[in-house]
Amino acid sequence: MNFEATGELTGDEFEQVKALSLNLDTIGWRYIPKVGAPGAELSQFILYPQGMEVKKVQVGNGGLFSFSLLILLF
Repeated sequence: MNFEATGELTGDEFEQVKALSLNLDTIGWRYIPKVGAPGAELSQFILYPQGMEVKKVQVGNGGLFSFSLLILLF
């Protein structure tokens, strides 16, 4: 992974990112298998409420490189 910062968000754009990052609820799956028998004792989705405090936002250019792609190029 490669990232080159070219600037920083300020003003209204920064405040928008900050507001959107306060509540980032994600969904997971809780699975507890039965002991000694096939199937599940418990199988259900679960909400993981979370958020983050944004102090700085950088913008820039980035890219992903895979090892197999690098082999093909050389």
